[in-house]
Order: sequence, then C-alpha cells, then structure tokens
Amino acid sequence: MIKNGLKNTLQILIILIFNNFLAQNKLENAPKNSDKVTAVSKTDTVKIEKEQIDDIVRSKADNIRNEVPKKMSYLNQNAEVSYQDMKINADYIQIDWDKGLIYARGKIDSTGKMLEPAIATQGGKKYEYESFNYNYKTKQAIAYNARTEESEGVIVAEKTKKVNDSVFYLKRGKYTTDEYFLKKKDTIADYYLLAPDIKLVKGKENSKLITGPIQMYIEQVPTPLILPFAILPFSEKRMAGILIPSFGERQDVGFFLNSLGYYLPIGEHFDVKTYFDYYTKGSWNFRPEVSYRKNYKYNGSFRGEIGTTIRGIKGLENYTKSSVYNIAWTHTQDTKANPFFNFSASVNITSNKFYNNTVNNSHIFNQSALNAQQNSTVSFTKRFLNLPITITGTGSYSQNFTTGLTDIRLP
Repeated sequence: MIKNGLKNTLQILIILIFNNFLAQNKLENAPKNSDKVTAVSKTDTVKIEKEQIDDIVRSKADNIRNEVPKKMSYLNQNAEVSYQDMKINADYIQIDWDKGLIYARGKIDSTGKMLEPAIATQGGKKYEYESFNYNYKTKQAIAYNARTEESEGVIVAEKTKKVNDSVFYLKRGKYTTDEYFLKKKDTIADYYLLAPDIKLVKGKENSKLITGPIQMYIEQVPTPLILPFAILPFSEKRMAGILIPSFGERQDVGFFLNSLGYYLPIGEHFDVKTYFDYYTKGSWNFRPEVSYRKNYKYNGSFRGEIGTTIRGIKGLENYTKSSVYNIAWTHTQDTKANPFFNFSASVNITSNKFYNNTVNNSHIFNQSALNAQQNSTVSFTKRFLNLPITITGTGSYSQNFTTGLTDIRLP
C-alpha cells in the first residue's frame, strides 16, 4: 500500500512539474502583440496628460455673470482679464472656460459706433482693438481694427492674426507718421502707406515689417508711388537711417514735404538729426539738431533752423519773400554730477520775423508761432564745503518781436 501510494504521489508530482514547465514555455514564447499580454501591459501603464494652461486666468468687472453648466462668464463695464504677461481691458469680455476662448469688445454707443477701444497689454507693449478673440491655451488671437505704435509711427489694420508672440499677419494695414493721428487729434491720417498683406515679425531688439505691394495715399487719394514690396525695420537700438517725412497741402504755401531727414548716432553720447522741408510755392527750411547725454552727468541739445518763406504769387501785391533763422541750445546738469556746482542754459535766438514767417508745421502745431517774446537764460550756482557761502549768477537775453527791441543782462 505504501509503495503504491508513493508511486501515485510521484506520478502526480511529475505531471504537475511537466504542466508548469509547458505553461512557462508557452508564456515565454507567446507573441508580444497577443491580447492577453497587451491587456496586462495596458493595466500596468498610466499615461499622464500635460496641463493645457500654465497659469491662472484672473478676471474682474463691475458686473459679472457666470453660467456654470455652460462654463461661460460674462463681464460688463471696466472688465479686465489677466493671464501670464497678457492683460485685457475692455467694456465687455466673454470667457469660454471649456475652450479657453476670450472675446473682448470696446465701448460702443446705441448706433454701434466705437467710443473706446479694447486694450491688450503684453510685454510692455499696448495694442488697441475694436474687438478680438484670444485663445489663452494656444496664445493665438484674431483682432479687428487693431492699432499699435511701432518706432515713430503707428500701424492700423482691418484684421490682425497673432500666430505667436513674435509673428503677426495683417490685412489692409496702414502705416503713418502723421503727428495729429499719432496724438489722436485726428481720426483719419493725412497720409499713409497702404498694403493689402503685411507680416510683422517682432524680436527682442529688432522688429521688421514685410509687405507685398504697397502704395502711398495722401488725403485718402492714391498716388502713383507704388512699390512691389517693402521691408521696414524697427529697432530700439540707435541706428543710422532715413526719417520718414509727412505730406500734405496748405493754402498759403502749397503742397509740402515736411521733415524729410536723416538720423546718425555718434558714439555713445551724441546723435545728429537733419531735417529738410519743401513747399511747392518755393518755401524751404533746413533744420540740423544735435543731442547729447551722459548718464548722471548732463544732457542737452543744439538746434538750428534756416530757410526762406515765400507767400503769394510773384508779380502780385500779396507776394512776400523773407529769410528766417533760429538758434537754440539747452543744457541741464544732473544734480548727482557735482553737488557743489550746477550749470544750466536755455538759449533761443531768432530773427524778429521768424515766428511770423516760418512755415514749419511743428511751430504751428505747438502754437509757438504765436510767440511775441523770446527769453534766454544761462545760470550757475557754486557752493562751498567748508564755507557758509553760495555764489549764483544769471545772464539773460530777451527779444520782443512786436517792438523789435532786445534786452541783455549779464551776471
């Protein structure tokens, strides 16, 4: 009995070992894409998705309405949304939290006329829009009637698409340096360059505007000045180059080309600008300017202007021709340069009929053409470390354009 039991036990043990060997062999030789193995692999693997946004979207307004089931928010009056370095201010903002979309619109009246634009600020740069859509997940945007200042001019486009923080595409973009339009004293620029398609590429130090066919408009009238393409560089660095003039017409002097110039930096502390004005009835002006600055020491400028003013028609009684000149110097010393000595100057010497006869538009815009008197001063102050004494001196020079008299006072 015992011998038969041992025999049966050994047979069962051999069968179990053999079955286990077969099972192990099948598992090792099983194909890697078998359903059973894949199922085990999927169970053991966990895939973690990346967050779609990198920061918190903050919002505020005078009136806020939230629709939780639709994941929507509506902000009215003094609305503001901030995300990372982007801040949006508008009269009305709508947020779709599920899709990550922000719609902003400026303030409009009952007729639909835009009263105040929506403003977006990013990286210290301000952009104005009538309305725009912004996706804070992809950081892409589409804006309508956008306005932004670049270099010494302003760009206005009917439609702007922001691909990323560096690349913008514009439809029917206008670029102008019209002073009244820049200061928002006029809603329509007197002159501008119009291009159907524009690409704006922004860099850390340099930016550039790349266009297809571009045409000059004066008083909204197209001119024959057309270029097949243009590349306009913009830079925060001091670079030599041509200064874009303004165009227009005045009844007294005719059509004009104002402030055509050239800029030239000299070293770290000086730069030179030269301007030329021309009017079709014969008037002209030449204006050189030299500016200088040394941090914590001093800053100042020299300006000169010489020209000829012609009004009326030659041969008639109203015809006049006169020569004008102007010399100006300003100098300011930083208080940190020398606490015991200070020097400053504001000198302006002009011909008696300068402001009455000048045709320079800048003098007309800032109303200096109405000046009846011009004053110049040079002053200094000397203090002593060990003495309770202060020495001051002031020299002055004044001109009265009405009487033609001058007055000079020495220190």
